[in-house]
Amino acid sequence: MAIAQLINRPCTIRRRVEGGVKDDLGNSNPGVVEVETVCELQQETGFRKEGEGELSDTRWVVYLLPDAEIGSGDSIEVEGDGTFQVLGEPWKARNPRTGQYSYIRAAARRTIGPGESPGGGA
Repeated sequence: MAIAQLINRPCTIRRRVEGGVKDDLGNSNPGVVEVETVCELQQETGFRKEGEGELSDTRWVVYLLPDAEIGSGDSIEVEGDGTFQVLGEPWKARNPRTGQYSYIRAAARRTIGPGESPGGGA
């Protein structure tokens, strides 16, 4: 089975782009471009210890098709699971046998849970 067949969950990539709206001081604020695509979401880690207690810091991995455009700081809304911010630069996995890119792997952290609104709450 090809990996592209496993990357099949509907999602929306929100990319920041230059040339957005200028504020009152003439500074350019980045615009946002939304792209509907498919992905696969997997939980990677759970808790981490800090000082005397534990903090819930769940990390996720989002797999995308190799032609997706995504970068650090972009966000991905995964249908039914919430919105995730990309951490660091995504990695394009290359098949050494064929020389073709197979998928993109992006580390992420959930910023909005399923059913929550961006301002918080349900």
